[in-house]
Amino acid sequence: MTRKLLFSAMTLVLLQVSSLCASEPDLSGSWAGGFGVLDGSAPRWSYVHLKLTHVGKKLRGQIRADHADNEFTGSLRGSKIEGSFRSSRRRVRFSGHLSENGTTVTGVAKYDRHSEPFRWDRLHIAREAPDYEGFYDGEDHRLLIRTSSYPGQLIAEDLTSGDIRLLVCQDHGHYTAGPTFLSTHPVTATFNFEVGQDGKTSLQRETKGEKIILNRREVFVSEDYSYRAPDGIEMKGTLFLPASQGAGPNPAIVWVHGSGKAKRRGSGSWPYIFAEAGFACLALDKRGVGESGGTYEMPDGGHDNPPHMARRAKDVRAAVQSLAKREEIDGKSIGLMGGSQAGWVIPQAANDSSVRFAILLSAGTTAFVYEGLYSDWAKEMESGPDAPPIEKLIERLRKKRPKDPKKRPLGIREHLVAMACPGIWFYGLKDRSNPSQICIDLLEEIKRDEEKDFTVVSFPGANHGLLECRFGGAAETGALERKVQGIPERIFAWLRERGIGGT
Repeated sequence: MTRKLLFSAMTLVLLQVSSLCASEPDLSGSWAGGFGVLDGSAPRWSYVHLKLTHVGKKLRGQIRADHADNEFTGSLRGSKIEGSFRSSRRRVRFSGHLSENGTTVTGVAKYDRHSEPFRWDRLHIAREAPDYEGFYDGEDHRLLIRTSSYPGQLIAEDLTSGDIRLLVCQDHGHYTAGPTFLSTHPVTATFNFEVGQDGKTSLQRETKGEKIILNRREVFVSEDYSYRAPDGIEMKGTLFLPASQGAGPNPAIVWVHGSGKAKRRGSGSWPYIFAEAGFACLALDKRGVGESGGTYEMPDGGHDNPPHMARRAKDVRAAVQSLAKREEIDGKSIGLMGGSQAGWVIPQAANDSSVRFAILLSAGTTAFVYEGLYSDWAKEMESGPDAPPIEKLIERLRKKRPKDPKKRPLGIREHLVAMACPGIWFYGLKDRSNPSQICIDLLEEIKRDEEKDFTVVSFPGANHGLLECRFGGAAETGALERKVQGIPERIFAWLRERGIGGT
């Protein structure tokens, strides 16, 4: 009798433990959210995207933050969650609690001298997200919906107001957006996509109680594209073409990435904008990134240096030569466009008649060492009222700038002078990554002395990403709301003046 009672008691305990284990939440999967503050004197927001594996009490996985993939480690004990990741510039520690329904984590993120609230939400990954890409029109509104670099999520750009938002998928065809570019809460807008029986896609956007219906226009088609670099490496990307090519052939753009291990999605909205205007646009994975072959680093392990820029220029020039062989493309009207680090690549690739024009956004023209000095002095990763005044930093940099850039091996003046095509540059004067005014001064000097067809456009209130900003540092980017307006219009007017234009 005693043994039976003991066996029964043990069985009951095992069943209770089993029941408890079964009820333990499993955090494996994808999560999205961020940390920071959206109000006060120094708004700042960092978006994060996590893919977690939950075994026992341990959490491991990848967290995409600081524009790169980082390793995340943590633990879940009861409802308490702790974890951290280290990027190239900081270590961030999270401490918070899981909600009762297991779908939200809230708490405090600590890094450097900051202690800020954070929130993560379990993410629904939408496999159909690319099907919603395109331009949507209706009721005096015009939106561009494109796939983001985060799995299953979208970017919405209001081409009427300049507002830009990350859309987070909540369910099939249902997305939400927060009050700023990369914040996800509180939800301030909903986007509901619907595909009709005729196969056409419509969008209902609700913002502040106002609902509008927009219909998608078919303005582009896309296809996988590949070509060989001069050393035989296979480069891959996506070629965007106007949906209705008319008589053709079409002028074309090759997008040139900025720094880092960028994939084709890093081209942002430009392939869609150019396809709508009658241009083809090639967006590539960098060498050694995504589906492109080769290695990102140079043979000696270096990157983001003059040899790396020279090799990138050869890859870009080969892309131009490859596109020129396509029947639907006008081989005499192929140009280059890119941002930031592309400023050191495009001039080297545009030194012969194969490149018809160049468009550059926040592009570097100084020696690398001076761009690095400026970034450090300007505290490019920070943002707030205590940031050093940019005007004083520009004067400080002018005093350190070489008196004769022609003789500096790290400068690119000789490449700018050798450019065989017209160029247009756009700069934000609150840029804390690149010394815009120094770049503008050099371009104006070359334009005057060498009689170059160079055009420079500047925006006093814009940052490195050409978003309207308060302080210009990277920390506030996720807390911003809109792009500066008028850049596409300026580009197409400039192209038409030079006899280049789409439909």
